[in-house]
This record gives sequence, structure tokens and C-alpha cells, in this order.
Amino acid sequence: MGGSTLVMASALNKGKLYSLDIRPLNDETIRTYLRSMGLADRVELRVANSAEFRDARLTDIDLLFLDGNKEADAAIAADLTNFLPLLSSQGMLLMHDMNELPVQRAVERLRQEGFVVTEQVGLLVCLERKM
Repeated sequence: MGGSTLVMASALNKGKLYSLDIRPLNDETIRTYLRSMGLADRVELRVANSAEFRDARLTDIDLLFLDGNKEADAAIAADLTNFLPLLSSQGMLLMHDMNELPVQRAVERLRQEGFVVTEQVGLLVCLERKM
């Protein structure tokens, strides 16, 4: 619904926030809020899944927030396949909905691949690569 996008854009000091959604639920409302808050230049809303999204400007993602497709292991795996290679060496991965089995399984796979859970607050988990 765009709440996370607005909060993250407000906290963004530099860089660009790309917000992907497979359906444009309320994009015009979000754009109106971003303009009224003076944040429109920080955010690019895209209607796409991770496989469809390609942007040559993306090389080092510092924060990857996955909140969607939590019902399907394949959708989460596709998001991770498409975006993890772009995560910077110091980048953090946030995943929402830890109460869902596909998210729990993805977190366990990430742990086996060298990520460590650095924080968990409610249904939100933060992972970083082991140094």
C-alpha cells in the first residue's frame, strides 16, 4: 500500500529508492504523497516483478527490502536470484513476514549461503553477509 516506501524515502539521505510492485494498487496516491512531502525525486515506482525489472544503474544496493510474494517459495527465490548479486558487500537485506513458511525457508537458505540474521523485530528480519 506504499507505507514502507514513504517511510524509507523519508529516511533516505542519498541515492534512489526503487519501489517495485506487480500491480499498481495505489501508485497515484503514493506519488501525490511523495510530491507533497518533497520526496518525489528520491523514489521511482515501477510496476514489475524482479525478473522483469532491469536497470543498468543498479550495481550496489545498500538496502534490499523484500515484502511481497510471501505465499510462494519460487517468487521469493526469483527476487533473491535477481537482486542478491546487486547487494553491496556492506548491504543489508530486510525481509518481512517471518510468520510465513516461505520466508522462513528463504531465511534458512540464506543462512546456509553465508548470511547472518543481525536483527529481528516482530515479523521483520535483517540479514547481512558474514564478513
